[in-house]
Amino acid sequence: MNSRLMIVAAVVFASLAVAQGCSAETGSAGSFQRGEGVMEKAAGFWRIEGADGGVCLVALKAEAEGVAHAVNIERCDAPALANLGAWNVQGGAVVLLGRDGRVLVRLEPTGQDLFGSADGHYRMSREPMV
Repeated sequence: MNSRLMIVAAVVFASLAVAQGCSAETGSAGSFQRGEGVMEKAAGFWRIEGADGGVCLVALKAEAEGVAHAVNIERCDAPALANLGAWNVQGGAVVLLGRDGRVLVRLEPTGQDLFGSADGHYRMSREPMV
């Protein structure tokens, strides 16, 4: 099975997990609300840097697949994001979801083409297309 097919399968699985009502209280994806303009701002190519030095280059797709949006991983050596499978918007923040539908990290807008986690462990910045 090629890697793109595996990513699509993972996104479908994550979408089903989210659709079955995972609870936000347990740290998993709940009912997502579209933040004003965040969805449009967040779609595209990004560099996600972890406090541990890990870096992921990802494409956040605008098209919804179920209740979540697909992620194409170009490269990722951040161990905590190795399970990245989808993304969505919740209360104005970008939420990265694992393949199991659980929230991996919540990124709040911090500036033009910049997002960061509240704990300071993750930073997401726009990556130019090559």
